[in-house]
Amino acid sequence: MRTRSLSHHMGARAALFALFALAAAPAAAEQPTAPKSKYAGIIHPLDWGASTADVLDKLKAEIDERYRDAMKTSDTIKIDRLIRQKADEMERIRKSKVKFDGQRSGYETSLIAAEIVPREGESLVRVDDRVAQRYYIMRDDSLWKVVVTYNVSTMGSFKQFVDSVRTKYGNPNKASFSDDGGERRITAVTWEDAHTRMVVKDESEFYSSYVLKFVQVGRGTDLEQARADRPRTRKTAADSRAEGLMADIFEEDSRGAQDDLVDEITGVQAEVDLTSGRPQEYAVPQMAEDTEPGKTTRKTRKSSKTKKKKAAETAPASNADIIY
Repeated sequence: MRTRSLSHHMGARAALFALFALAAAPAAAEQPTAPKSKYAGIIHPLDWGASTADVLDKLKAEIDERYRDAMKTSDTIKIDRLIRQKADEMERIRKSKVKFDGQRSGYETSLIAAEIVPREGESLVRVDDRVAQRYYIMRDDSLWKVVVTYNVSTMGSFKQFVDSVRTKYGNPNKASFSDDGGERRITAVTWEDAHTRMVVKDESEFYSSYVLKFVQVGRGTDLEQARADRPRTRKTAADSRAEGLMADIFEEDSRGAQDDLVDEITGVQAEVDLTSGRPQEYAVPQMAEDTEPGKTTRKTRKSSKTKKKKAAETAPASNADIIY
């Protein structure tokens, strides 16, 4: 079992590096210009501010590219099946669009609940990849943020995940830590240039996921800061017992982190973050393809895995095996 597990993680990490190459160096014939930021490969050839229609066109081009070689080498019957698969895949993406006009969407208690604000002209398009979900988030039909979530079971430890990003992009600008009970743990790492901010977050404790977030510098980072400065009005617990649990988790600590402590992962000055995490009873598992956002069951997850395994036998591999 250990040998199989190590082999599985090594394969996933090798796939991560493959996506780095895909995101940062697109084929010259198809996309002659380089991304405006080395962190913006996930939106290339688009730029921040792209419309929902532009994003859908980009995603359709990705699907066409993935199926191209298989279409060339398949017989007539298989080509017909691949054409239907392509159409179904694109239709799922189109149907995933949600406008946050105040109605219940299912995302209110999901992993990305903090990434969206209702009644502020926001919407998203979701892409369900093999080991990840991509969320293209728009405000007034203008792209300003992309969030990618990965299940920890396919990515190894958070240190391995961060190291994969660091190997490609170098040392980050900032790192945040929690300091619970004297145990210091890295919770987020940030890279940034004049165009794009890229953040890696550890959400494994309560969501069994890692988050990779890309934000437009300027308009997007201003929105993020404004949201961080807002008073917290959402009630996260319904009774005194739950509130007591929250108090235990978020107990204030005046010790802080040693200013001169050099983290072995990032090599940058650390910020202490004592407000990360969420009680397990309020966490929502990773979404499966056949469920509403924020809802899933063990049976559904098993069914989804079976369907994806069958689809993988005929459909070209998705970009989602790798980090963007």
